[in-house]
Amino acid sequence: MANEALGAFGDRSLSNLAIETHGGRSDGEASMRTDDSEPTSSRSNIFTSEINDFLDGSMNRSEVALLQSMASKVSDGDRLIIVSCLGGAGAPGEQFGAAINKLTGNRLNVFLPKDFVTSVFKRYSTGLGLSLQDNFKVTNNAGWLQTLPNGQTRNIKDIKLSPHFSAPVNIVK
Repeated sequence: MANEALGAFGDRSLSNLAIETHGGRSDGEASMRTDDSEPTSSRSNIFTSEINDFLDGSMNRSEVALLQSMASKVSDGDRLIIVSCLGGAGAPGEQFGAAINKLTGNRLNVFLPKDFVTSVFKRYSTGLGLSLQDNFKVTNNAGWLQTLPNGQTRNIKDIKLSPHFSAPVNIVK
């Protein structure tokens, strides 16, 4: 599915890319899900150590390569938002954010939720869709971890999507 999504962009670049998937922790590492067909398998997740191993050449994992390819479509200095539970929580979240930042060539603002996150869907006349007024809700008002292109991190209160082309993503500090 990632190859199909990448193909749809062609040679165009994006200012914002939000990837919504399951996430969690295992053995002190943050992870994001890549495959729902085997949700309990570790092969269905990308872990921090796998990104680092991919970057140093000791592991060749196609899912990490596809994440890197998807991130390559985002313009320098713009936003990669990974909406996966616990992605940015605590030290494991900071390590995960740093690894993803390195995977992007240290050129993007990477955002990860610091607790469980849900999306709000509404039924529209055309069917079910993401509510742009009520989107990504992080439990306990934990907010988001932002890893900047220079590797520094900061806490973000909220991320709000908008249907307006001039400001599709608003960061609330």
